[in-house]
This record gives sequence, C-alpha cells and structure tokens, in this order.
Amino acid sequence: MSELLKKLSRIFLFIFIFAVMIFAAWVSLHLSSSVQFKSQESIVLSERQKAQLQELNRDKSKLISITIYNEANPRIVKSMRTVEQEIRSFLPGAEFRLVNISSVSEDLKRHNIRNIGEVYVEIAGEGKKLPFASSEGILRAVFELLNDTTFTAVHLQGFGERAISADTSGSWREMYGKIATKTLQFSAIDLKQTINIPENAAFAVIADPQVTENQGAHLNAAVDSFIAQGGSLLWTTDTDNRFLPPVLAEICGCEILDGVVVDIQSKELGFADPRLVPAEISSKNPLTANIEQLPLLPGALAFDMKNKSENFAWKIEEILRSSAQSWNETEFTTGKIALNGEEKRGPLTLGLEISRDFNGKKQRIIILGDSDLFSKEAMSSGGNLDLARNIFAHLAPEAGLEQVKKTELTDQYLQFSERQELLLALLMIVFLPFLAVFLGWFLRFAFQRKYKFKVVNKA
Repeated sequence: MSELLKKLSRIFLFIFIFAVMIFAAWVSLHLSSSVQFKSQESIVLSERQKAQLQELNRDKSKLISITIYNEANPRIVKSMRTVEQEIRSFLPGAEFRLVNISSVSEDLKRHNIRNIGEVYVEIAGEGKKLPFASSEGILRAVFELLNDTTFTAVHLQGFGERAISADTSGSWREMYGKIATKTLQFSAIDLKQTINIPENAAFAVIADPQVTENQGAHLNAAVDSFIAQGGSLLWTTDTDNRFLPPVLAEICGCEILDGVVVDIQSKELGFADPRLVPAEISSKNPLTANIEQLPLLPGALAFDMKNKSENFAWKIEEILRSSAQSWNETEFTTGKIALNGEEKRGPLTLGLEISRDFNGKKQRIIILGDSDLFSKEAMSSGGNLDLARNIFAHLAPEAGLEQVKKTELTDQYLQFSERQELLLALLMIVFLPFLAVFLGWFLRFAFQRKYKFKVVNKA
C-alpha cells in the first residue's frame, strides 16, 4: 500500500508541476496589469504640451478615440494594453478599441487600414493613421491634431545663403524636409526683390550669407527692422564668410573670434579632424536640455563675449560651447596646430540665445557659429537634428514642434571605477569558479561522513 501511495504522490506532484507551468504561461500571456517601481515619468512633456492635454481632458465635447488594429494574439493584445496604460496616464478619458483586422469593418476601408498593428487616432472627427502602436507616436498624433493652425517661417535667399530647396553641397533642404509639418511650413524670400522681412512670418532664418559691404548694410537694415517689429530669428555664419550684422553684435555685445575652433577632445572621441567639435550643451536651457547626444559642429567659429551687453531688456544665454581642450586656431592651413598667445583657450561660445518679452510674447534670436551642422552631410551626426528641431520649436512654440520622447532612465547604467572593475573581474573569473569546486568537495565530504562510505576509484 505504501509503495502505491509513493507512486501516486509522485504522479500527483508531476501533474501539479505541469499544471502550475501551464497556468503561469497563461497568466504571462493574458495578464495586462503591471507595477512600475520608478519615480521617473515614462514620457516627459513640455509645459505647453501638458497645458494642451489638460485643456483637452477638460473639454468633454471633444471625443478622443484610439483604435488599434491587431489579430487575436494574446501577446500582441498584452503589448497593446501596455501602451493603453501609458496613454491613460495622460488621457484618462480616451476611448480605446482593439479591433481584429480580420473582421469586416467599414473603418478598415475608411481609414485605409491594411497591416496588423496600425493605429487610428481621432479627436472630434479629425484623425491620423499611424504605422504602429507606441505611446510616443500616439501622443505626437494627438498634438498634431490639436495644432490645426499653419505657421510660415521665411528662409532668406539672395546673398548666397544655404539653399532651401536645391540639392547642393551644404544645402538645408533635407533638414527642412524632416522638420516641416502641416503646422510649420518654410518659404524662401529673396531680399534682392523684397526690401524687408515679412513681419507676419513665424520667424526668419538667415543661414551663412555671403555678403559684400553694401549687401551687408542692406541685410543689417532688414534684420534691424524685423527685430524692431518683434520678429524671432535664427542666424548662422561659417568660416567661408564670417559675418555678424552690427545690430546683432550690438544687442549681444559679442564679436567673432579669428580662426576656426579646434578641439583635442575630438581625437579622443575617434575623429581624425580636430575641427569636428563636439559642442557641450546647457542642461538648464529648455532649448538643449533634452538633447541626448552632443551636436557635432564641422568647422565652427567662436564668439568673444567680453563686451557682453548690459542691456537688461535682453536676456543672453550660452547654449553651445566647446570644451576646455579647445581654442580658436588661426594657422590651421600650415598643417600644425598649437595654442599660441594670440589665440583663446576654451571653453568658447559656439551658440547663444538672446530673448526678451515683446508685447506679451517671447522674442528670441539664436546665433550659431556654424552652418554646416544642418547640411545633408552632417545633419545625422550626434544631436544635430534634435538641435534643429528644438531651435524651430523654440522660435515658433505655437506650431507644436516639441518632441515627444521616452525618458532615458537614469538608473539603467552601472558606473564602476577601475578598482571596482578589477574586483568584479576577480569575483567572476576567480572566486565563483573556486566556489563551485569548493562546494563540490564539501558536499562529497558531507556525504561520506553522513553515510559512512568511501568512494573507491576502480582502476
């Protein structure tokens, strides 16, 4: 009888273990709830974006519908529920629907849904289709639908500036193609045919003008008039024709340093050309605070801020600078670089923002010492494209260009000193293998002592 009970208990134990495994597998596929032990927000929004969502949540007349088209697969359904949880923390009143793409539905035809995982976001009858479901993508679509006003920025031409539409060397065409949305469009204005910059422009872009003395006076007058009307401006210059209009030089109290910025740190980062400068960014300025990679400036000029303006109507902030291992090299053509007495050691100012309150709105002027960083060749390097997006979002905040990104968790990386790395290596390579050998010997000794037998090796 006892033998039968032993067999039955073993069979029951096997059945119990198998049932627990099946139940655990089912729970892992179907249970959608989760607990997050972290203090950081999953997605960080700007103050303007938060205010927009608060207004949307208060307005009960605007129905928010988010439809995710999938198949009857528990794993896909679970991942969609995770996205839903994140979105509900921002839009608690949103209506979520999971629709089987195999079903016959008029929505599939009306919204042109063809692939599994596509999403359709709709607010008060206006909608947008997304190729896949993600919390960032859905929030971007919500902001695009909320921002229904189109703003136009002007890109000045006529004095050899960077091209806006031609696919030439140094052109900004591709960058504009990535940034332009239905709420922000870019238009070219030729100052040879137009005396002034249109005052109704969202902002103006003047990228590396190649001007003579007379042309510089015309351009300076146009910039002066535009600023006096409260216009915001992006001005960039470069090594080919270093030019800062007197009106901007007077406002910021700065001048362009001779030479080109070189940085020894570039070689330490693996770049052969010391003129490729990794620009340090300000973590306090919202224009650069959320940029994850340093912008790379290929051949930049620096600004000397020794005559910084004391005009308290304008606030002047440094947004880009070089490292302490940089300087303005004035004899780079010789092939040898070395800091001499006439050159200035870094950190050097590579970009600055000038701002003031004007008729209840914020007027901003951004000046950069490089124009190549937004060209096709350099746009994808480092944080250049993110910097461009942030600049235009800063110059035209009403256009809703602020980025929506997943937060980079501060605790996902382990930082060890050399001593700690050595101790960890000894633990993994020496101690753990030795521990396994020691445990094997100890268990053998314990067995021998308990059961009073010796292990005999047969020859």
